[in-house]
Amino acid sequence: GNLGIAFSDVVVDGLVVEKARDNPNLMGGLQSFSWACRGFGAILSAYFSGALLDMIGVQNVFAITAILPLFVIIASVLIEESKQETMRYSWDEAKATMGQVWEVVRSPAVFPSVAFILAW
Repeated sequence: GNLGIAFSDVVVDGLVVEKARDNPNLMGGLQSFSWACRGFGAILSAYFSGALLDMIGVQNVFAITAILPLFVIIASVLIEESKQETMRYSWDEAKATMGQVWEVVRSPAVFPSVAFILAW
C-alpha cells in the first residue's frame, strides 16, 4: 500500500528530474503534468471507488490498490540508466552548506513555520 505508493512517487519524481536535466525547458511542464496526473487519478479513484467496491468487493479493490504501485516498481527496475561520475565534496563545503541552511531556517520568514511544524 503506502510503501508502493511512496516508491512510485519517488520514481516518477526521479524521472522528471532526469528528463529536466537533459532539457531544462521541460521542468515546469513535466512537473505540472506529473501533478495533473496525480490529481486526475485521485479524482477518478474517489469517484469510482464506491462503485468498484460494490461490484468486485473489498479484497479485490485492495488487490488492485496493491498491484498498481507494484507495476511501477517493476517498471523502475527495467529503466536503463547511464553511469554518472561521482562528485567529491569536502568537509568545508558541507559545513558551509549547513551554515546556509541554518541561516534560512532561523530567518524570520521561515522560523515560525518550522517551529510550528516541529511543535505539532
